[in-house]
Order: sequence, then C-alpha cells, then structure tokens
Amino acid sequence: MKVRMDRMDKLKQIVANSNRSEQEKTAAEAESRAMLTELYSDTGTDKCEWLESYVKDLIDCETKFLIFAHHREVLDKIEEFVKAKKTKYIRIDGNTPMTKRQGLVKSFQEDGDCSVAVLSVTAAGTGLTLTAASTVVFAEL
Repeated sequence: MKVRMDRMDKLKQIVANSNRSEQEKTAAEAESRAMLTELYSDTGTDKCEWLESYVKDLIDCETKFLIFAHHREVLDKIEEFVKAKKTKYIRIDGNTPMTKRQGLVKSFQEDGDCSVAVLSVTAAGTGLTLTAASTVVFAEL
C-alpha cells in the first residue's frame, strides 16, 4: 500500500510540474486514475476475511439476509462463503438477465430455505422488493 501511495505522490508531482510535457502529464493522470480504481477494488477484497466470518455467523444463526457489494470479486467471494455453508441463496448482479430477476426475488421472498441474497449495489439497489430479509449487510458501497 505504501509503495502505491508513494507512486501516487510522484504522479501528482508530474501533473503539477509546469516543466513536464502534456504527454507526460496525460500519461501520469491516466496511471493515477488506474491506480485509484485498483485501490478502490482492494478496499473491497481486503474485507473478505472479515466478511467470511460474518456471513458464516449469520448463516449459523439462521438469519435471512441481504448482502450488498460493489465489486464482482467481492460478490464472488461472498458467494463462495455461502456455497461452502451449503445454504440456498440467490445472486443478482450485472450479469443477471432482467427477465430472471423477478423470479429470483420471488424465490427469496417465498422460499423459507432460501436465506441469503447476494446482491450488486448497482444491479439490485432499487426496484426490488426483498422484505423477507431480517438483516441487511453492506459489505462495501
């Protein structure tokens, strides 16, 4: 992390330096944006160890819950945790066809054995009725 932050500082200096060419500044800005995206993604995956423990506790307590995440890698990890516990679940993310989403919601709402909904913040953040859950977890925003 420190190495990345040091690199970010150097990139900021390149952009701010009036003696640098526009091409150098543009390249530094692009690299900086890419690093920020990478760091943002890392903030999600760095939580996965804690999330695994929390998700398993919720399942062990037979809690019916929704868990929202932003990054696909985090959603995949959560899904792995749920599968490892052999728990019935639904998942709605950007790859879930619109035509299948209502069926998944109905399954979660009506099936007492379906206790977990793994949801993308952007794909499932609005327009779905998931009132059967007693708990909502925002793994990342």
